[in-house]
Amino acid sequence: MLFNLLKNALYYIARARKGQIYIHLENRENENRLYFKDTGKGIAKEMLSHIFNRFYSKTDGGVGIGLSFCKMAMEWMGGSITCQSVEGEYTEFVLHFPIPKE
Repeated sequence: MLFNLLKNALYYIARARKGQIYIHLENRENENRLYFKDTGKGIAKEMLSHIFNRFYSKTDGGVGIGLSFCKMAMEWMGGSITCQSVEGEYTEFVLHFPIPKE
């Protein structure tokens, strides 16, 4: 998952010819969150609802399985992945990892 998010961020930063990547972890009471943000070109608002769909890609040569795989893997672990983005400013993915109950 991290490789796919990093690969996507590097691709879009290169296309925008600007940007940085920020990664940080936040511990919550019932989940851990991994934030993965880049300040590349961002994602258009109308595309956000489709990015986790299998075979959806706006990338030249892209297959469209990377983000759908990330979503599937997170759900398999009982977690989730969300995305916020402002076109031209940033994209931020948050991986939500539940803390197992003892």
